[in-house]
Amino acid sequence: MSAYKRQSKVSDSNLEPDNFPPEFYNNLDKIFLTKRALQELDRRNSLSPAKRKKTYSEPLPSLARFARQGGPDITDLRGCPEPEDDPDFSEYVSKSRMAEVKKPNAKRSSAYDANFVRMMADHGIYMPDQPFEEREISTPENLDDIYQLMTKRRQSLDPKVFTEEDFRSVKARFRDVSEGCVTHTVIPHIQACEAHSKIPSRYNDLFNNLQPIGDKEVVGPKPDIWDGIRATAVHATVENALGKFITPKTSSQHALVVPNFFIEAKSPDSAPIVAERQALNDGAYGARAMHSLQNFMSVEPSFDNKAYTFSATYINGILSFYAHHVTCPRADSPGGLPEYWMTRLDAYSMNTHRRAFVSGATAFRNLRELAWHNREDAVQVANARVLDPRESDSRKDDRNDKRSPPPPSRSIKFGEK
Repeated sequence: MSAYKRQSKVSDSNLEPDNFPPEFYNNLDKIFLTKRALQELDRRNSLSPAKRKKTYSEPLPSLARFARQGGPDITDLRGCPEPEDDPDFSEYVSKSRMAEVKKPNAKRSSAYDANFVRMMADHGIYMPDQPFEEREISTPENLDDIYQLMTKRRQSLDPKVFTEEDFRSVKARFRDVSEGCVTHTVIPHIQACEAHSKIPSRYNDLFNNLQPIGDKEVVGPKPDIWDGIRATAVHATVENALGKFITPKTSSQHALVVPNFFIEAKSPDSAPIVAERQALNDGAYGARAMHSLQNFMSVEPSFDNKAYTFSATYINGILSFYAHHVTCPRADSPGGLPEYWMTRLDAYSMNTHRRAFVSGATAFRNLRELAWHNREDAVQVANARVLDPRESDSRKDDRNDKRSPPPPSRSIKFGEK
């Protein structure tokens, strides 16, 4: 095993690799000088052959003429020792930085840096409002429907039910600063709802079974919280055919599949952009899972340009929401692969006053339930095609219809809990 592979090997309990593989940087047309990029430069320099002093059999004519005039004044160099033959400065820098990394209080650099964003864009996965040359940013066709649903009234958040005193009690929880406290203390108060207790979810799972969208061995999704559907609800034929697209983990008991709602939470001293880039990674895999189910057994994949996957980030009291959707490959796309877009929906300051908290919690609960219905509908459609293949043709026209999506199932009435 090479030195690089020993350093970058990722275990199931690891968040991120120590660094990207060399191929990651080789495939970038532009490299940003992030900490990880500099570490890779140091690694490559340490492997290069030592520089040796060049000798010449006879002096160059210009040097001979220069020497006849007495040459340069080198009196300041008298008594200085001759340099060694192998002063590999880059190796020295690399070792000193490795020593710095080993310090107990040293903070590890995040894999979600500017080069990660560049790599994702090269594979057709785009951040919100990412600038393009001569290209229009794609937004979901159902964006108006999503905004309308986000503001649907929740009875559990009415002033007589969720009072000012209740808000002050919840706000006290926001003083917890660690990421674990945010995930297990703050988020449950935002999603607190009887109906939400029925939604299957998991914490801090590394998605180690999904086929990579971009470069292999770069960074696999590991959302702080994600929602899915129980594997037993998916027909065995569907799961066998789409396992690498809808099944994040294979080793877990009571496995969940089809992830399409994600939460990334950070402590106040963390960088908000890192959480957003993590949500970008999560959402792309979720959007692909939904699209694979919707097109199961279809002769040609169809794209309705609608969002069925959502993510949320929470950092320092700010709750932000995003929608993720898939579009057809571009005509000039080298691999002919679909593109994945992340759209910023809204953000709420959850620890300022009651009205802001209610608005954010309302949007959170409504979007989470919408994602639930979306994956249930997608699984039902795929299961039906196994039992009756004719369903594949009948559903094709429905997905190409640009009208509003069908109403959700009646198991939950939006805005009543």
